[in-house]
Amino acid sequence: GHSSPVVAGGKVYLFAQVADKEEEALHCFDARDGKEAWVTSYPRPKFWTLFGTGPQGTPTVSGGRVFTFGPTGIVTAFDAARGEKLWQVDTEKELKAPRLKFGAASSPLVDDGRVIVNVGARGAGVVAFSADKGKVVWKSLDEGAS
Repeated sequence: GHSSPVVAGGKVYLFAQVADKEEEALHCFDARDGKEAWVTSYPRPKFWTLFGTGPQGTPTVSGGRVFTFGPTGIVTAFDAARGEKLWQVDTEKELKAPRLKFGAASSPLVDDGRVIVNVGARGAGVVAFSADKGKVVWKSLDEGAS
């Protein structure tokens, strides 16, 4: 994948595909010694491209949470300290976002308790989810993701 690691609060977060599985995982490492603190994975739909099958978007850390957006359109919130999956939204299923040839690549933006993602669905080109529950706060535009 093309997701970049993120350093926050003495931790390094890495969003990656699980080797030889249709799963994604968020890893948390101690920034000082590199020891893995936790890893949390979840299944995803089958995804393949010549340019890598891992995540494209970089995680965002805010308010004690880590937010990810995988190449198949799954938005996930994790507890930054423990790795517990707090909520998850499959935008392909719930918002009818089209599958992109090279995968969804938006990095979540967090602002005022909202997680904003370029979903690319009709009527939901850009979507704001509540950071605490993952509920759609607003959605707008017909523009595709890029």
